Amino acid sequence: MVVSLDFKVKESPLYSLVEAVIFEKEMKVDEAIIVLQKAYETITSKKKKKKGAQLDLDMRLKVTLEDRASIMLKLIEYLSIQKRFKEAKQIMSDSITEFKETSQEIRLLIANAELSVSFGEIKQAINILKNIDKTSSIWVESQKRLAHM
Repeated sequence: MVVSLDFKVKESPLYSLVEAVIFEKEMKVDEAIIVLQKAYETITSKKKKKKGAQLDLDMRLKVTLEDRASIMLKLIEYLSIQKRFKEAKQIMSDSITEFKETSQEIRLLIANAELSVSFGEIKQAINILKNIDKTSSIWVESQKRLAHM
């Protein structure tokens, strides 16, 4: 009996996210970055490529807003671990723009404050956290992080 397997799953950004976390647990952060950069390119590609364009489009459509934010945040985290701050800042900037006024904006603001702390930009981190609206679901969390600073 022949079994049909769909190997496209390995090209999925979600598969890449899981694979990157496994690499992190194995202390292979460089490999995790490579995997997540590929996923990042897939979820942020706006131009259709001649070869593989439909696959990229299919993969982008299957990834939720939360999944895209998770991929970006993990990539930023791993780049920061490797002291690749310029790349991390650029992806953070792009992510904040992309997720503005969405449910994921709050996650990115907290991560942006943490990234600023890792750069030694404490004042900027404080300003980011102070600007979170009191009606936001993460206002309490932002205040805890402010107190910790």
